[in-house]
Amino acid sequence: MLAMTAVMSAGFTSCNWDDDEVIANPTSVSIDAAGGTQTIQVTSNTNWSVSGNPGWLTVAPTQGSKNGTFSVTANSTSESRSCVLYIQAGDALTPISVNQYKPIIDPLVGTWKHTYGEGYELITFYDNNRGVYSLYDLGEWDANNDSFTYTYSNNIITLRWDKDHDVETMRVESLTSTQLVLDWDDEVCTFYRQ
Repeated sequence: MLAMTAVMSAGFTSCNWDDDEVIANPTSVSIDAAGGTQTIQVTSNTNWSVSGNPGWLTVAPTQGSKNGTFSVTANSTSESRSCVLYIQAGDALTPISVNQYKPIIDPLVGTWKHTYGEGYELITFYDNNRGVYSLYDLGEWDANNDSFTYTYSNNIITLRWDKDHDVETMRVESLTSTQLVLDWDDEVCTFYRQ
């Protein structure tokens, strides 16, 4: 009986209700490529601090007591980046994942096809503001194949052809992930992503 009492006593004495605790919400945040701020809620029973901060991220405040918040702020980026921050409260440690993704590429990028009568035309936009145009008509490639540079702003695509350096504009009537509708030389053409 004495042995059982000793085991039970040992079991109860090893249980410490005053253990350090820290809970974060959320435990993963994303920041837009353009930059921005996210706030993290901290619930703790003691003082806490934030560590693991890389140079591209601003954390404020970096410490607190019991329940509180801190923010993470990132400037704009052209590349994806991520890190893991740690909130430490005594012996308790909670990781926070922070991600910032590179900007979405120009929605025009890709190859688009417009079919008509006995032919079709292909226009390809690359992510370096270059592109290629090809026309296939009546079973033969047309001589109008050319490469170009382009800009896309306010629903207007401006092409500068490499061969003759002519400048041409077209209005984007609609653009989805699969369909591009252009008003090109006063003719509305529907292109489909290839």
